[in-house]
Amino acid sequence: MRKDSFLYTFKNILFVSTLLVMALFILPGYTSSDQNNDLTIVITNIKKACGTIQIGIYNKKENFPKIGKEFRKLSVKVEGKEFKYTVKDLPPGNYAIALYHDYNSDGTCNTNLIGVPTESYGFSNNIKPFLSAPSFQDTKFSHLKKSAVYITLFH
Repeated sequence: MRKDSFLYTFKNILFVSTLLVMALFILPGYTSSDQNNDLTIVITNIKKACGTIQIGIYNKKENFPKIGKEFRKLSVKVEGKEFKYTVKDLPPGNYAIALYHDYNSDGTCNTNLIGVPTESYGFSNNIKPFLSAPSFQDTKFSHLKKSAVYITLFH
């Protein structure tokens, strides 16, 4: 009886050890390093190859499109008539993007006397505002894993 008990325990230990060794080789393929949560932003209709594109990525409707309330804020130099930038490791969720082409790189979306932007601007879903900024609801998109958003600048 004692010999059978020892053999039973030994087989269980061997089985568990085999599972652990297999897990060491299999599980690294399922780590977060393989999860590509990148978001590529493609901007077209760039009028001038100068200045910077100021990008605000928002994840809450109450913050959209308020300056200083962005989930992520990016400033990237413009070098051509089309622009592509990849945001690394953006968690899955609903987002909205507001951006403008800061021609003179002063960090401000310049406007005329009545508040209409004099620099090109755009929003996710290519919503063109009329008399006010669009809503988060109109501009939001779902980002799960690797995805892309295409935005056309309005002048």
